[in-house]
Amino acid sequence: MHNAERTERRKIASREPFAAVALLSAAVLFSCAGKAAVPAVAIDGYRTWDRTTLAPLNFPIPGHESHYRRIFMNPVGSAYRASHGSRDAPFDYPDGTVVVKEIFDGLDVPASDEAPVAFTLMVKNRASHDARGGWLWIVRDAASGKDTVFTGDFCVNCHGGANESHPYGDKNAKSTFRDYMFY
Repeated sequence: MHNAERTERRKIASREPFAAVALLSAAVLFSCAGKAAVPAVAIDGYRTWDRTTLAPLNFPIPGHESHYRRIFMNPVGSAYRASHGSRDAPFDYPDGTVVVKEIFDGLDVPASDEAPVAFTLMVKNRASHDARGGWLWIVRDAASGKDTVFTGDFCVNCHGGANESHPYGDKNAKSTFRDYMFY
């Protein structure tokens, strides 16, 4: 075997673990997607909504991978949050609360004119048979506008970590029920 051929095989072999991890992550994430009817969720004007945190979310995180994120909450949820006071008291957002997480390509702070590649939505709707933890978990493709409702437990299980001590934001040291919201 020639050196050039050996070098090329090593390059390919070194990429295989990364490709396998990417494929496995996609399979796990999309295995949670159900065939549920997608509710119409209007997010027009969401950038005028309150941000749940101004901290730059520029670190990899399970489920959202290596993407910069910004999170907005509609007035229903923001009013509840403002009236609730302390984050040390248990949270239970009212039905109608909508959380929009902008997802950008890469971890760098996006340019002011850069559009998100996707949105993840949390919609509080306890009555829906597709709700997990009282929330609908939706991914919206920014280019097509197509929504996918996740009816498996991947999203709710991961976000369940917000209800206990965790490594993000204020870390929830008292393990207060935060209704699946890290920020």
